[in-house]
Amino acid sequence: MDPKVTLLQAIDYRPAAEKDLDFLYSLHVATMKEYVENVWGWDDAYQEALFRKNYAAADIQIVTYDGRDIGMLSMEERNEDVFLRTIEIHPNFQGKGIGTAIINSIIANGAQKNKVVFLQVLKANPARQLYENLGFSVIEETKTHYKMRTSSSNKEFSMSQTNLDRRLTSLADGLLDAGCI
Repeated sequence: MDPKVTLLQAIDYRPAAEKDLDFLYSLHVATMKEYVENVWGWDDAYQEALFRKNYAAADIQIVTYDGRDIGMLSMEERNEDVFLRTIEIHPNFQGKGIGTAIINSIIANGAQKNKVVFLQVLKANPARQLYENLGFSVIEETKTHYKMRTSSSNKEFSMSQTNLDRRLTSLADGLLDAGCI
């Protein structure tokens, strides 16, 4: 990859199609099996049948990085908020700022429309820490999940987005220079 290409420029999306079902299920297993297993247990046949039954390509974007499929995103813009239904980034690409860049972009787009971003995360999933670092707060707990949202006033986020973009570009350049991406 050309070192001048920033992290944000290397991330793209494409609509999911039926041909992506196997990729998406293997991604789901790679990213979520450990956490689902800790909460409910994991039965391969049951999980795959459930995944295939609930698969709706129209609701999913495939996340690509430098032209490679590396994740998925599903969200819904509602009247009062943006519901970040699911974000899964393959473990080989986690910790590189990709998920952070995607979520920050969603938060910024929501802020421009005066909407908060809402999500829920399994209590067993350490992604809660990432979400808190990005400005989400727990607003409710169920037996298995934390329900989280951004502040009702995203103006501060919107104003700081330019600085964040600069920091992400700098981070991406550093990762590129170090040969990490």
